[in-house]
Amino acid sequence: KLPSTVLNSKIYPMKYFVGGKPGKKATALLVYMHGGGNMMDINDLGWDQAKGFVNQLGIPVGIAPRVLDDTSAVGWAEPDSLTALIEMIKEFKRTYAVDTNQIYIGGYSMGGWGAPIVGAVHADYFAGVFGFGGGTDGNNAKNIMSNFYNLPISINIGQQDEDFGRLETCRMMRDALKELQQENPKAYKYEYKEYPGQGH
Repeated sequence: KLPSTVLNSKIYPMKYFVGGKPGKKATALLVYMHGGGNMMDINDLGWDQAKGFVNQLGIPVGIAPRVLDDTSAVGWAEPDSLTALIEMIKEFKRTYAVDTNQIYIGGYSMGGWGAPIVGAVHADYFAGVFGFGGGTDGNNAKNIMSNFYNLPISINIGQQDEDFGRLETCRMMRDALKELQQENPKAYKYEYKEYPGQGH
């Protein structure tokens, strides 16, 4: 039952919140991943904030899933959450009319960290990726960004958001995308914004 439901899977029982009015008319779909970490209470709070954000946007349809793994600081990048996210999108597409050319994914903090990973692994599912206060695996920034050949990405970070390597790895993502775009001028569309004076 909407607005909150659970993925119909014994292996990946991911909870997710649905904002907007899904129905018979195909609409764009936003998947928004919450911030949090390796504690259940923090993830519950992050999920509540994500639900509010999806509602405030006033978009046709938005989904705010709750991360499966409460033991990982980068839960959205864990294999179980990656699989569950795609199963959730498939389930939603079976249930409601979705414009499959307009599925977007993004998030904040842990969700902003996970969005580039999910986008890189499942680039063919999405029309765009965005992250706020996120980052990525700095050791593999160029390998991850190379999968964004035809997938636009927006990276947003505060200039004082330096914990956990967030600012540093966002800059690595930017530099990798800039290099990839120089190698392939017609590919790798990206937007990068740093906000002066802003933290996490």
